[in-house]
Amino acid sequence: ELSEKQEAKIARYLRDVAVHMDFALPAAAREAGLERIEAAIRRAITGAGNGAAPPDAEVDRVLARMGTPESQAELLRPREAADAASPARKPETDRVWLGVCSRNARRIGVDIWVLRLAAVVFGCITGPLAVIAYLAGYAERYWNAGPEEPRIDWMPLVGRVFVTILIVVLLDWGVAYAVEFIHYVIEDVVHRDVPALGQWGWLDRRAGAYYSYAMLAAVPLAFLSGLPLAGGWDYSLKRLSQAVLAVYATMLSFGLASMLVGIILHFVEEFGGMVPEEIVNLVPWN
Repeated sequence: ELSEKQEAKIARYLRDVAVHMDFALPAAAREAGLERIEAAIRRAITGAGNGAAPPDAEVDRVLARMGTPESQAELLRPREAADAASPARKPETDRVWLGVCSRNARRIGVDIWVLRLAAVVFGCITGPLAVIAYLAGYAERYWNAGPEEPRIDWMPLVGRVFVTILIVVLLDWGVAYAVEFIHYVIEDVVHRDVPALGQWGWLDRRAGAYYSYAMLAAVPLAFLSGLPLAGGWDYSLKRLSQAVLAVYATMLSFGLASMLVGIILHFVEEFGGMVPEEIVNLVPWN
């Protein structure tokens, strides 16, 4: 087990590798390369035993032995991409995401920071409309670009979005079937009416809203992570999308646990048990 500080060191190292990776390398290959490096780092770290975190010096030693992030990124660079890396094919060094602002700044002859500041202000005012406009600008650039423009790997992009949607749907279905099973046990096995859970049954009332939030948050992040973003942002957004799915799964599990606690408290009170008032009012999600 690694400490949070050690995990952060490894994450920073991988992020630096991603920043220096060749733009010509497909997104799937870049992702696989980063995962191989992370696996090699974790294998090389010798634990302290008994599940304890290794010394910080051990993690530093392994990262130093791996070499600089630039050297690791160079090892992932395919020979054919290196041979084709003429000056005309080198990526724009001023790209932050997809290079829309930098390209348009050169086109109209203004400083890049002016357009970036305008994009940030526009995003603060319009929210999702700014993202849609940005992607529209990239789409126009992508379809009209020459061979030097980084290309989209459509299969990983579509697969990443599909898997994200599938996980959200399966989690929602799983919770729905779990609730039906609870009702079946109470009504058909115990032969009692399902009690009114009040605040303990908050999942029934809010499951639809949480489903929508998960879709609206995780799917766009998964889509963006499939684009050829500069600076390792595709890797970071993929992890963020996975984090949203983890939070959604945790909320659903917590909601099911809340229902079970509410049912138990109801039956204890019904059969003459003394349930302290502070426990009855201990609503986990209000």
